[in-house]
Amino acid sequence: MIELGQMKKHNKTIEELEKELAEMKEYHRSASNTYGSELCAGDMIRQEEELEKQIRKLKTEKLTILKGYEPLEPSDPPVVKTKLVVEPNTGL
Repeated sequence: MIELGQMKKHNKTIEELEKELAEMKEYHRSASNTYGSELCAGDMIRQEEELEKQIRKLKTEKLTILKGYEPLEPSDPPVVKTKLVVEPNTGL
C-alpha cells in the first residue's frame, strides 16, 4: 500500500497538479481562440484528460489511505468503490 508521504507524483502535490490543469486549460482556450483550426485540438484534449486522470488517481489513493480502505480496482473512477478489510475477531 502507498504511504501518505508518497502521495506526491513527480514532486507535485494534488493542489499543484490542479493548478497546472487550470493553467493548461486556460492556455489551450486562449490558443484555440487565437489560432483556431490550425491547432491540434485532439492533442490538447488528450493532455488535459491525462492530467485529470492523474489527479483522480492521486485523490483516490489519498482517500484510500486516509479512510483505511483498499480500492477494488486501481482504475476505479473518482467515485471510489471500496471494500473494508476486516481482521477476524479471534478473542472470542
